[in-house]
Amino acid sequence: MKMSAEEYGRRVRRVGPPSPLGGDCLWAFGVGGSICLLGEVLRGWYLTMGLDKELAGTLTSCTLVALSALLTTLGLYQKLAAKAGAGTLVPITGFANAVVSAAIEFKTEGRVLGTGAKDVHHRRAGHRIRYAGGGSLRQRLLAAAVKVPLPRIRIRKCGNCTFTLKFSIPQKTDKISPIKEETVMAVRRGDTLLFPTPPVVAAHAAIGGKKEGEGPLAACFDELSADNFFGQSNWEAAEKEMALRAARLCLKKAETTPDNVSLALAGDLQAQCTASSYALRELGIPFVGLFGACSTMAEALGLGAALCSAGMADGLLAMTSSHFCAAERQFRTPLSYGAVRTPTAQWTATAAGACLLRPAGEGVQLCAATFGRVQDYKIKDINNMGAAMAPAAAATLLRYLKDTGSAPADFDRIYTGDLGHVGSQLLRDLLTAEGLLLKNHVDCGCILYDAAEQTVKSGGSGPGCCASVLCGHILPRLEKGTQKRVLFIATGALMSQTTFLQKESIPAIAHLVELRSPQQKEENG
Repeated sequence: MKMSAEEYGRRVRRVGPPSPLGGDCLWAFGVGGSICLLGEVLRGWYLTMGLDKELAGTLTSCTLVALSALLTTLGLYQKLAAKAGAGTLVPITGFANAVVSAAIEFKTEGRVLGTGAKDVHHRRAGHRIRYAGGGSLRQRLLAAAVKVPLPRIRIRKCGNCTFTLKFSIPQKTDKISPIKEETVMAVRRGDTLLFPTPPVVAAHAAIGGKKEGEGPLAACFDELSADNFFGQSNWEAAEKEMALRAARLCLKKAETTPDNVSLALAGDLQAQCTASSYALRELGIPFVGLFGACSTMAEALGLGAALCSAGMADGLLAMTSSHFCAAERQFRTPLSYGAVRTPTAQWTATAAGACLLRPAGEGVQLCAATFGRVQDYKIKDINNMGAAMAPAAAATLLRYLKDTGSAPADFDRIYTGDLGHVGSQLLRDLLTAEGLLLKNHVDCGCILYDAAEQTVKSGGSGPGCCASVLCGHILPRLEKGTQKRVLFIATGALMSQTTFLQKESIPAIAHLVELRSPQQKEENG
């Protein structure tokens, strides 16, 4: 792209809404001073009771710590801190809040004796696994590999810088129905896969939490829960339950069962994609875990379409999820901790989406997929994901338009995943520098919530954000024919909870799929 990282950084600083410094200082001064005044009142009271100065000071500190702990437990301290900022963090009450909020956060883990104890446990568990089953993992993999017939691949060159990949797989038995010889996988142009016979989205489902039920798209969800625990004991289990409900509801709509699904492509933000893994544990479907952060839904759709088009899957489940509480405590701070969210911060959606793909039939068509390249414009602010991801969305869209010869005006809508208000403005700025005016752009993170009424700052984010908007809002519009042709571009920030503490910049990626209404198939005939 034409805009350099340095120029982009300057634009980020101009576009991002400023923090209300004056108001924040007044709140911090007023609340912090009030806490200190309360301390002096308590100290004077203890002195009137006949205590010496040293004991009165000690009891004053203990009382303030106890009050802070109580307010943290009741969920009131963090609400005050959201306004007062450093006014609640600097005094001794801030220390108490930090300790108690962490204790509340990890109460579901049970008795934790420390990092050393956990490390010993993990090492011992690994030792048992290493020697179980007779033979090394390498030996077992090699033994299994030699029994699998390898595909014969032929590449046929075509004109206009495209090629068609065709293949056949030798079959050992008649129990497995062979894939037809000369099956066309896709036509590739640049970074874009074009599907001559588009796979379809046969069914879809969207699940959301309490805040999503209060937003403008509440009616689009198949199921909403006022309980963000979803009947579970912790946030991580809640996300698993949410993903599982989305998958089961999707299969129910398709009038099928997990036994009839060839493969599931899924991922989430939890370490090692545990929410998806635990959900698929219940379904028993062959599972390929994906990690593209918030871009996972488009990644799953693109890969799923390629597999369906190749005849490698008859029914394929593409799904992802996110949970605000699980993400916050993994990447930021305990939920009860008194911290102020910056104006550029986004709200991780508590939501899940699932799509069932088939090689053919009735449903929204998956006509093309462009897998993105990692972009890094040197953004380091963990509270400005939109700025980190906007260059990736711009780069992938530009590659798709170049590969296909399309223009933005060819589409009813161009949806991005979760850039939020700040990232959306930066995307338009980047494309303007390339000579493109994006007038039909809509961001899922901007329409999932009402930023004026809900405390989401710059909008929504998380894999579940774009997945739920896709399944609950975009696909139904395409099915009804109110929209004929759209682009769905999901964006993801690829940092970890370690890299941003090491002051690394935040690389990002964006994947794109082209979706067409079933009516277009009828019109094209």
